[in-house]
Amino acid sequence: MEGFLVLFNSNSRKELTKINHLLFGRIVYTAKENYYYCGELENIPYCRLTNGCYFISREIPNGEGLLTLLKGNIELNNNVLLTAKEYWKAYSERNKLSVKNL
Repeated sequence: MEGFLVLFNSNSRKELTKINHLLFGRIVYTAKENYYYCGELENIPYCRLTNGCYFISREIPNGEGLLTLLKGNIELNNNVLLTAKEYWKAYSERNKLSVKNL
């Protein structure tokens, strides 16, 4: 499967949180409702290969210089690919959360 490797390396927890929010989005909890904020991989299938390395099917922006993108070809089963939106939907169902706009 043709796609891109997304690489990142950081020793800062703050920077890793920023990268995760950039890629995957997040769910924000408030007193009244829970909100989903999308990330770059909202509708792009991805697979985590190892710490700091993901395989994605389409190119994305490099995230303010935090990410390195390399074009690649890798053998993957399509069943292992999911989008960030699918991940958060399963997470909210698993944890019985009612999330607005998900």
